[in-house]
Amino acid sequence: MFTRKMFYPGLFIVALIVSSCATPAAPSPSPVASLNPATATVTSILATPSMLPPVPSSPLPSSASAVTLTEVIQFTPAIPTGPAQSGRCWTNSLAVIRDGAWRCMMDNDIADPCFAVGEKPTMVCGADPAANKAGFIVNLTEPLPKSDIPAQARQAYQGWLIRLADGTLCGFATGATTGVNGERANYLCTDQSVILGDLKPGQVWTAQKAVVSIGANGPQLDKGPETVVIRTVWQ
Repeated sequence: MFTRKMFYPGLFIVALIVSSCATPAAPSPSPVASLNPATATVTSILATPSMLPPVPSSPLPSSASAVTLTEVIQFTPAIPTGPAQSGRCWTNSLAVIRDGAWRCMMDNDIADPCFAVGEKPTMVCGADPAANKAGFIVNLTEPLPKSDIPAQARQAYQGWLIRLADGTLCGFATGATTGVNGERANYLCTDQSVILGDLKPGQVWTAQKAVVSIGANGPQLDKGPETVVIRTVWQ
């Protein structure tokens, strides 16, 4: 099992639960999924990391040269209109590691991240900047708990959603996951690929992208990793 900074739970599952529980709408290309503990389908990789082969990295592709500066956005949603839902937020977000971001539940649905907006504050869940979705207001049925984010998690945090130079969207995997050559699969992407290990910040951020599948002997590398350029990072 590979964990990032030893902060994530010890299940051999990749679970993408960013901006879940949005009001039902047409499918979006954003890597946003609802997580209903009873009915939701999650992306799973049964991890047998010791069976995975060592993998070399590849040089930066010339097609990414159009990106000269990665845009880094600290996302705070606007307060949406439309029907509100009732729910409670019991812990800090696992997707957005900062004060004011929460993990909330409405009936049996979990939304992560939700954002406390304004001085009151107003809780907004289901907002997705990549898909331009406003989300919905959650009327809290109980007070927010005290914010409790480990210093190690704050230091390790890089981003919640990323858009690659080719337009592919990737969302942070908040659950435990598998790995290749000692690198955790940190992000799940809309083209069925993963981002291995940490992002590489700079004027132009980069990442290691790969395709992993489950073979007869466990997870196996099908493609990559290749160095890809990041156009936008939402934090």
